[in-house]
Amino acid sequence: AGEGCAVVATPVPTSVRHGEIAERAAGMFEMAVEELRPTIGYSWLPTIGIGHSLGAKLLALLSARERANGSGMPRVVANVLMSYNNPDFNNSVPRDFRSAASSAAAA
Repeated sequence: AGEGCAVVATPVPTSVRHGEIAERAAGMFEMAVEELRPTIGYSWLPTIGIGHSLGAKLLALLSARERANGSGMPRVVANVLMSYNNPDFNNSVPRDFRSAASSAAAA
């Protein structure tokens, strides 16, 4: 934080309920940012999400939801997604995220 940046690693459980764990991870991230805010000295910092495998999928879901309806992680300016996913859309994206993901893809 003294160098003007911070690394926040957000642990997530392994689960097939990807929508729920994405929201949980976003909440834990926000709590960590609030705790770091006095140390960082900035009210807002751009965020670059980095995720591998399930973490990449969760970042993609949160970003799609943010783009579609303004919820999620608004300070994210970019994501680095590694080894994202191989199932098709219907078997990969939770039902409650499908409209957001479809809207974001069409934009």
